[in-house]
Amino acid sequence: MSVLDRDRQFVWHPYTQMKTAPTPLSIVRGQGVYLYTEDGRKLLDGISSWWVNIHGHAHPRLNQAIADQAKRLEHVIFAGATHEPAVELAERLVGVLPAGLGKIFYSDNGSTAVEVAVKMAIQYWRNRNQPFRQRIVALEHAYHGDTIGTMAVSAPSVFTEPFSSLLFQVDRVNPQDVEDHLRAHSDRVAAVIVEPMLQGAGGMIMWPAESLARVREACYRHGVLLIADEVLTGFGRTGRLFACEHAAVTPDIM
Repeated sequence: MSVLDRDRQFVWHPYTQMKTAPTPLSIVRGQGVYLYTEDGRKLLDGISSWWVNIHGHAHPRLNQAIADQAKRLEHVIFAGATHEPAVELAERLVGVLPAGLGKIFYSDNGSTAVEVAVKMAIQYWRNRNQPFRQRIVALEHAYHGDTIGTMAVSAPSVFTEPFSSLLFQVDRVNPQDVEDHLRAHSDRVAAVIVEPMLQGAGGMIMWPAESLARVREACYRHGVLLIADEVLTGFGRTGRLFACEHAAVTPDIM
């Protein structure tokens, strides 16, 4: 059987209506910014393999580093244990993060990273004896992932509708309305979550650095945490290492 025949028999693909979807691309290798298909086509990986392959495919230095690390330790539980590569990476990340961000919590994908950030915001206020601050303010047209919590803070869509009964309520606003909303409701708000400067899945909506700065300043004035979802915008994609650097950054950005 061909790869496509076996795929059809054994695989479910994400964000795909399996009964009506066209035949998927059969990719045999990648090199740099290009993907190569089984039938000989060379394609530009314009979506960066779902926004994560920022250094390109088959980068020789990365491949060698992965192979070298796998020879020593491929994985170990990180609750109750630690190891040098994780600590070194945390040190180096703190060195390039915006000022005031001094701790690293590792996650394995964008959805769970956002889930963790939302949980941290809720836990923060509980630890400060303000457990009533549980509301999350999210923006119109937002997309933050496809786990239950991240679907809740994302804008309603055909992908979230079947699970609507499971999703927690959020305060959904436009960027220009964040200040007014926090002025009226900050005593119940845990955090504001944004995709800094660019809402990708919501329609490639650009919003200027000044708008991001105003949201940051509104959060600061009203004592609310800001969660910057940089899965799409981080690591140089907006001209700086992190998109939130375009705004007025203070230590309580998560």
